Order: sequence, then C-alpha cells, then structure tokens
Amino acid sequence: MKESIVITGGAGFLGVHIVRRLLAGRNEGCSIKVIENMTFSASAYAGKSFSPSGFEFIRCDMTSRNDFMKAAAGADTIIHLARSEDPLKTSDLVDYNCSMTENIAAFSQSNDVKAILLSSSFQVYGANAAENIKEDAPCAPITPYAHSKKLCELILQDTAQRTGSRAAILRYFNIYGPGAGTGILKMLKGHVESGAADICLHNDGFDGRDYIHVDDAANAAILALRRLSGKESMPAAEIGSCEIVNAGTGRCTTVRQLIEMAGEQIGSEFRPRYGSGQDPIRAISADCRKIQSMLGFWPAIDLEEGLKRLFNENL
Repeated sequence: MKESIVITGGAGFLGVHIVRRLLAGRNEGCSIKVIENMTFSASAYAGKSFSPSGFEFIRCDMTSRNDFMKAAAGADTIIHLARSEDPLKTSDLVDYNCSMTENIAAFSQSNDVKAILLSSSFQVYGANAAENIKEDAPCAPITPYAHSKKLCELILQDTAQRTGSRAAILRYFNIYGPGAGTGILKMLKGHVESGAADICLHNDGFDGRDYIHVDDAANAAILALRRLSGKESMPAAEIGSCEIVNAGTGRCTTVRQLIEMAGEQIGSEFRPRYGSGQDPIRAISADCRKIQSMLGFWPAIDLEEGLKRLFNENL
C-alpha cells in the first residue's frame, strides 16, 4: 500500500533536514506532503538535489480544523514539527500551538493514521531541569511555549490511546547547525561573518545546554519513524502506545565554554561582555539511555565537529 507522510512545519530549520532525508531514502510510491502556515513558502527546497515526484507543498491555516483536514487528506503517517515560540506573532501562543495538535488528533480519530511523531522540547522540564535528566522526571514548564509543548504531549498521548495509533514524542534539546534562525551560535556566526569580536550578553554565561547538531536531530526523527512503522530491526512500537524520548547528546556546555570553543574554531578570540542575568533553566542535558536502547541512536557529530561545520560550511 502506498505510504503517505504528512509533515507539518517541514519548511522550518529541522523540517527541511528531515524532509531531505525522507526524500533521499523513500521507497517507490511513497508520497510526502509538507504542510506549512500561510507565511511560509517552498523556497526552502529550491535548487536542492531531490526529485519532486511524489512531493507536495501546501500552505494552509493549520489552526483551522477544516483547512487542516483538507490539506492532510490521505495521510497515514504524521510528523508534527509546526510550532511558534514567539508570543508576539500570535495572540495566544498556547492556544496557537495546541490547536494545531488538536487538529491532528481530530484528523487521526476520523482517518486511518498509523503513526504520529511529535517534536517537543527539553523546556517542558522547566523548574525541574537538571543535567542528565531522564524522561520520567516531573515536568514543571515555566514559559508559555513550554506549557504549550507539554499540553501537546498530553494531547498526543490521549490520541494514541483513543485511535490505536503508534506515537512517539522526541524531546529535543538545543538544535544547532547551518541555517539555524536563532540562538547563541547563530549570533556568533553572524559576528564571524561581520568581523566583529565584541559580544554583549545579558546573562552571566554560566547557563548550560545540551547542543545537538541538526543532522543528528533529523536522524533521531528518522529512526523514531522507522520504529513506529515497524521498518527497523528492533520491535515496532506497540499499538496505542506513545513513548517519550529525549533527543540530545548528554553533554552540558555553558555559554562561556561555547564562546571559547567557537573562538578556537575560527582561530580568533571573541570579546564577550557578560551581564548578571540568569536563565530560569540554569543547566540541563539529556539522559540518552532510552534513545540509545529504543532507537539505536548515537550522535554522529560532536560539538567540536559541529562548530567546525557551522563556521566553515554553508547550508
């Protein structure tokens, strides 16, 4: 039977990498449909080396149930990446993000959706954040975005039970790489390109994060999708189940360490000026034992190599 994969947010930073991997490795007859909100275009794929056969790009209002139902018609697998982090772009960020997930839930209940993969965030751990944090740690989201991602997780867990779909949630840690639109590494790359060495920061630089390269992040999604569809050598996910899996490297790196490492890669020192601020999540990294055992995932690109690629390669 022809496999139909719908990817929401497929023109975003991570989405483009996942779509490319799917297009490169898909079987004959597999169709891939990217659904984006009205402000996005298919330009992210312009000039890329893949055959457009069986590939479709659709713009619609994903918060509209009718619009989403029409756009996703025929899908038996859904990869849900679409989200907003900026409350200034929507009147209600929580409602905006959750409504898209609720529409996926409604679609799944009225259609034969076999597998759903949700992209979530380490930010759901919030006030309980810690280094080497496990998936069963209590969640205490701090920001509206983190609250929205936790609610989306709950919606998907309920959907899997109701519909009998196989589902998985990847709690991504800090994804970086060429083409990233935000973040400290995006800022550093901009400074390198402009030749500016002085960096003014609001925080004290001791906030630590787990940085995962976008190629590894995309690979984690592909491995999860294979397990959900039963295409991996390991046992397929159980019907009606919804596994939550950290997607990181297990390494916590502070902003100060990151700036020093970046300077080593370009052969020049940055001149940071730190402030007194502190992020509510002081330090966090993933316990990776579950993703290793369940998906066979190991990051292929360490932070040093990732920084080298970031500062020396174009997307």
